[in-house]
Amino acid sequence: MFNFFYDSLETVQKLKFPTREEYIQMGLFVLLAILLAGAIFAIYDAVISNLYLTFYQLFRG
Repeated sequence: MFNFFYDSLETVQKLKFPTREEYIQMGLFVLLAILLAGAIFAIYDAVISNLYLTFYQLFRG
């Protein structure tokens, strides 16, 4: 049990934490991905709702 604990501590000490620039790059990448996904979902929503309205009006008469 203690061997596992000491091995875990050694592993944590070997970790490399990101620099400030890497944090900024990751944050910008996440923001860009969120904006891109939002735009894609908005376009899909507009297209599907227009298709639904067209289909509904076609059969409504």
